[in-house]
Amino acid sequence: MLKKLMAEWNRLRKIRRLEPIIDTTLFIIITFAIHYAYRYWEHQMDFSFFGFQVLPPALFYWFTDAVFSNSSWVVSHLIPIQTSGRTFFFENQTSINIVPSCSGIQQMLQFILLIIIYPGPWKHKSWFIVLGSIIIHLTNVFRISGLCIVMAHWPKYWHWSHDYPFRIIFYVVIFFLWVIWNDNFYHGKSKAKMKAE
Repeated sequence: MLKKLMAEWNRLRKIRRLEPIIDTTLFIIITFAIHYAYRYWEHQMDFSFFGFQVLPPALFYWFTDAVFSNSSWVVSHLIPIQTSGRTFFFENQTSINIVPSCSGIQQMLQFILLIIIYPGPWKHKSWFIVLGSIIIHLTNVFRISGLCIVMAHWPKYWHWSHDYPFRIIFYVVIFFLWVIWNDNFYHGKSKAKMKAE
C-alpha cells in the first residue's frame, strides 16, 4: 500500500503543472504536523524528550527579554510608554505584559523544522535557517510593537488584534520564507536547467 502511494506521489510530482499544488500541499501538511506536535510536546511532555528537558525555561526567558527590549526600543520612538520588568504601561491606564509564550520560539522552531524536513540542498539550509530565524524575530518585534500601538489607542480591539492579524502575520512570513526556499533552492537547479534548454 505504502509502495503504491509513493509511486503515485512520484508520478504526480513529475507533472509540471501540478508542481505548485503539490509543493503547497506538502508545506501545509508539514506546517500543521509541526504545529500540533509542538502543542502536544509543550502541554503533555513539558518540552522534554525521554526525560531530558530539551527547551530549558532559561531559553524562553532569554528570547522573551530580547523581544521585550527590542520592542520597547521601537515603541518608545512611536508612542509615550513606561516599562517595568517585561510590562508596557500606556497613558490610557492599560498595560501589556510580555510572557514566555510571546517569545516567538514556537514559530522559530516551526520554521527550522520545516526547512530541515523540506527537500533542498543541505549546504544552504544552515545559513537560511539563521537568516529566517532573524526575520521571524524581527516579525515578532513588529507584532509586539503593533499590539502596543493598538493597546495605547484602541484597547477594545487588543484581543481581536492579538488573536487574528498579528498572529497570522507569523504564518504569512513563514510561508514567504518557504516560497523563497522552494523556488530558489529546492527547485532552483531544475529551473536553471529548464532556462538553459
